[in-house]
Amino acid sequence: MAFVSGFTFSKTWMLSVIYLLCIWFTRVRLESFDCKGDFDECLCSTTTVECHGETRLKGDNIIDLYKDISDDCERIVITGSNLTEMQPHFFGSCAGAPDLILNTFKYVDLSHSNIRRVNGKSFNCVPNLGTLIMSDNQWQIEKHDDEIGYVRKLPQLKHLDLRNSFEDGTDGSIYFYKLVHIFNDTDMFELETLDLSYNEFIVFSEDSANTLCELTNLKTLNSSHNLFNEPAMPTKPDCFMNWRLLISRTIASST
Repeated sequence: MAFVSGFTFSKTWMLSVIYLLCIWFTRVRLESFDCKGDFDECLCSTTTVECHGETRLKGDNIIDLYKDISDDCERIVITGSNLTEMQPHFFGSCAGAPDLILNTFKYVDLSHSNIRRVNGKSFNCVPNLGTLIMSDNQWQIEKHDDEIGYVRKLPQLKHLDLRNSFEDGTDGSIYFYKLVHIFNDTDMFELETLDLSYNEFIVFSEDSANTLCELTNLKTLNSSHNLFNEPAMPTKPDCFMNWRLLISRTIASST
């Protein structure tokens, strides 16, 4: 009889476990569903939006994707798409409407998304963003482009990945010179890690080096696998106060 009771107990326990698993899977399914806008490669949940290889997703129709984004969204991952341009208020129109600011956004990955242009107001609506990944794009910065502050209004940003982010070209000096404008008009005073590797930069002048000193909390700078010709070092005496790791190996010295 004890065996039967034990068997009954075990069977009841197993049924309870199966019941709880069914509830859990149902909940997961409800919290992860296809996004609107006929984007088959996108999934949306309460806190996360992920799109991988959704080539129909572009800068001018991304608003159709955002219809599913809740006020609690923390993470957006869009890779392998065709965004082309990051327009002003890329993550939503919060101009003159403080209640539309996405305060919970912490993580954005826009790698491999064919981004060619970035507007100075693209990130205005995500003030608490902590990680921004824009690697492996084709960002074009024109020689006579007067835009400054491409990445601004991000006072909480700690990690910025610009690895292989810029248009391939022979005159990498143009790209680094214009890239300096990001740091000339910045509020990224919490930035800890900056990855500029694999960008074919040629010139790293003293002025450029000193501009990076504006990133007062920077601890790790990766400028490896570029084409720097005798790269200059910052001359400001307190520039290295917080730096822990400087990775500056060039392509020439690594081959």
